[in-house]
Amino acid sequence: MIAYQSTLQSAVVADLRGRVFALYDVLWNAARLLSLGLGGLLADTLGVRAVYAVGGVLLLTAFGVGWWGGPDRGRAGDRYGTAG
Repeated sequence: MIAYQSTLQSAVVADLRGRVFALYDVLWNAARLLSLGLGGLLADTLGVRAVYAVGGVLLLTAFGVGWWGGPDRGRAGDRYGTAG
């Protein structure tokens, strides 16, 4: 999360940074509330094990997207020409 916020700080102009971070915070908290509600409905309908199973599948999917689906940028310093 710290890496994302640092990237956001460097990518957004200073005049809009507060608004962008506020929007990010609203979206983050809304997603958390939505996931809690969906998890509760799923637990009531299919049981607690289904919630853990779906969570595990989503976690493995996120890992796969991060590991194989992202752009190949090399080392982080290469982006700014500082690797060496």
